[in-house]
Amino acid sequence: CLMALNEIIGNEKMLMLKEIKDSGADPEEIRMKVEDMLKLVVDKDKKKRINEYAPVCRKIYAAMNARHKRNDHNLESYFQTYLSWLTDAQKDEIKKMKEGGKSKMDIQKKIFDYFESLTGDKKKKAAEELQQG
Repeated sequence: CLMALNEIIGNEKMLMLKEIKDSGADPEEIRMKVEDMLKLVVDKDKKKRINEYAPVCRKIYAAMNARHKRNDHNLESYFQTYLSWLTDAQKDEIKKMKEGGKSKMDIQKKIFDYFESLTGDKKKKAAEELQQG
C-alpha cells in the first residue's frame, strides 16, 4: 500500500505524511490527509490505481490501527494489574520504549531494573504482582 501510495502521490507528499506522523498526529488525522491528497490526483491511470488499491489499503490500515489500540490498552492493563508499583515516570518511560520500537526483552529488562531498585514492602508487593502475570 505504501509503495502504491508513493507512486500515486509522489515522494514529496510521502515525506510530508512522514513528518505529520512523526510529529505525533493520530491515525485519523493521517488518514484524512491521505484522502485529501488522493482527491487532488487528476491523472487517469493514477485514479484507476486509487480505485484498485484504496479499498484494500483502507481495510489494512484500519486493522493495523485497531491492533495498535489494543496493544496500547494491553499495556495500560498491565500497568493497572501487574505493574501498579511502577511510578508514573517509570510507566511513561516504558510507554516511550514501546512507542520507540524497543524489543520486548529491552522493556522487560527495564522493568526488572525498576524492580531491583525496590526495597521492603514495595518490593514484596511488586513480586506478588509480577508472579500473577
